[in-house]
Amino acid sequence: MFLATIGIVARVGPLPAGTFISAQCVQASYNGGGGPSYGDWGYEVTRANGSGGTYATVECENCNGCYHPSGLTYYSNSNNIYFPGPYGDVSVGDSNYGEYADGNGGSYFASNNNYYAGCDGTYATQSSIDGATGAPMTTDWKIDCGSDTYYTVNILAPGYVLSQSCSTALSTDAAGVQWTVGVLVQQITDGAGGSYQNTTANYSDGMYQCGSYPSGYATSYSSSTFTFSYFAPEDGQENDGVTGTYETLFYGGDMSATYSDGTYSGSYSVGPSPYTNYSTGYVFYQWNNGQGRNYFLHFDGFSGYYETNDGG
Repeated sequence: MFLATIGIVARVGPLPAGTFISAQCVQASYNGGGGPSYGDWGYEVTRANGSGGTYATVECENCNGCYHPSGLTYYSNSNNIYFPGPYGDVSVGDSNYGEYADGNGGSYFASNNNYYAGCDGTYATQSSIDGATGAPMTTDWKIDCGSDTYYTVNILAPGYVLSQSCSTALSTDAAGVQWTVGVLVQQITDGAGGSYQNTTANYSDGMYQCGSYPSGYATSYSSSTFTFSYFAPEDGQENDGVTGTYETLFYGGDMSATYSDGTYSGSYSVGPSPYTNYSTGYVFYQWNNGQGRNYFLHFDGFSGYYETNDGG
């Protein structure tokens, strides 16, 4: 009996379509809010196509270990940073806020301030002009990045005229009389970051002619008064042994003054001019001696008095 050996041959055909073959991360670019960025961000799977070949597809983005690179900007916005300066707001940098990839499939939000001159340099120089001389003035400022604030480096020196104009003001002259006078009003730097107002009367210089003192305005004035004392019998009778009293009488004075004549530099002077309250011979006290005789004290016209009687 003859036995035959039969061989069984297995025929291998193409893999069914969709059969998983391999997977890998693929690198690609991502154009986020911060511009293009590159990294392993796609999970690419290779599968059989059912005809003996394969095909590959990126089945998910930012998954299965194929994450966007850390710091990739998804979106961001920017705003200018302004600090108030002595002559208006100053743009010193910009503030950015956005969402960024964390490198592990997630994201985080962050903000950042960017200063144009850095944290240690002068970031703003503001200029102005001296209102009186036309000379340039500058103020420099720096940034404190720790607190996102600014501080002054140089302030305006004292004595700069920020502005000036003509106006009017009430003024009391040397004699105590109140007048309305023209004045130059100036706003002047104080050397400490601020300013103060100064007014100058009778001002005439260059383009500003702000009005002279009116005629009659006393630029200087002085006066003095005189008194004298006299004996007044207590009982109205003289030489009777009764002690009288000394009385004090104001009788005059003198005055000196300088007045404006209504021009910027003109003036005229008066005095010293003596004056008295009483005329010479004025009787300011009288009495009777009890024996029919009248006595009189007269002002002598200068600094004292003299006595008369009626001789009766």
